[in-house]
Amino acid sequence: MSQKIRVLLAGYGLAGRSIHGALLRSLTADFEVVTVLERTPAQAAAEFPAARIVRDLDGALAAARETGAVLAVVATPTALHAAHARAFLEAGLHVLVDKPAGLDGSEVRATSDTADAAGRLFVPFHNRRYDSDFLTLREVLASGRLGRVAAFEARWDRFRPAPQPGAWREEGGPGSGVLLDLGPHLVDQALALFGTPRSVAASVRSERGGKSDDAFDLALAYGGFECRLGSSALGAFPGARFHVRGTAGSWLKRGIDPQEAPLRSGKLPGGADWGLEAESERGELITLAQDGSPVFERTEAGRGDWRRFYRALADAIRGRGEAPARAEDALRVARVLDLARESSALGGAPLVY
Repeated sequence: MSQKIRVLLAGYGLAGRSIHGALLRSLTADFEVVTVLERTPAQAAAEFPAARIVRDLDGALAAARETGAVLAVVATPTALHAAHARAFLEAGLHVLVDKPAGLDGSEVRATSDTADAAGRLFVPFHNRRYDSDFLTLREVLASGRLGRVAAFEARWDRFRPAPQPGAWREEGGPGSGVLLDLGPHLVDQALALFGTPRSVAASVRSERGGKSDDAFDLALAYGGFECRLGSSALGAFPGARFHVRGTAGSWLKRGIDPQEAPLRSGKLPGGADWGLEAESERGELITLAQDGSPVFERTEAGRGDWRRFYRALADAIRGRGEAPARAEDALRVARVLDLARESSALGGAPLVY
């Protein structure tokens, strides 16, 4: 059996505890959390009793040396992602960074250059590549049943009419706002499906009148079609998660992948039904029969499982395969988001990628 990969988990807020912490606790055959950076005492000591708990970056770097950590998982507040990632890379660790990998393309480029100089992996946490609906969508597109794609839409709407008091994402500081929160997921999925766009046009705004952006609409232009991505905090009637129109059929999917809710409630991944959508929530496919009549079906859902991301990362660290996401992926996402902000400031003008 391969030696476990020793992990420094930096940040134990929502992402660090409910997502990364839960995934690592469920993958003990591959990973051992030896250090947790948690700014204020809460739950880390109870959930990782054998780990060393530290309160700041200097303590984390010292603990990494003393505990023999190999991988740093960066789940600190967004504004600190790039600086913390570079610090851990310079200390000789491989780094997995929660989204976004940086506030802008220049931060992500600096982290990528640091990783190259250190000879270590810099991996953005693009876990939504392992969502049930996204895996199903990839299969539907690969089957050719939709024909040529004529239009693609992906949305992630929420209904939160009032800004959340005290929430740093709502306060207008560095790293706040929905574009940096949900934008990386939507953009990465689009790039994974269709590659680099020709241009980006966008509207990034606050619909509630708060300090941070709470809505966006992006248009990524490809040869022959547009990929439209969006989110709103006023989405009481949310748009389709995915809607693909093709020359031979259309595919529609509502609702969000089922993994995050149980993780947030404290459940660890596992079990026969993990990552499976209810049949009533599966995607809807309409194609044409030979006589021209419409044919409706619910598509067989893929099994979502973010543990696959971590398992692929373990293989990459051990030299057995490719990382599940690369620095180049983080750079492409950052480029789209940078162009989106610039386009929005110009009134939505399309900008060449």
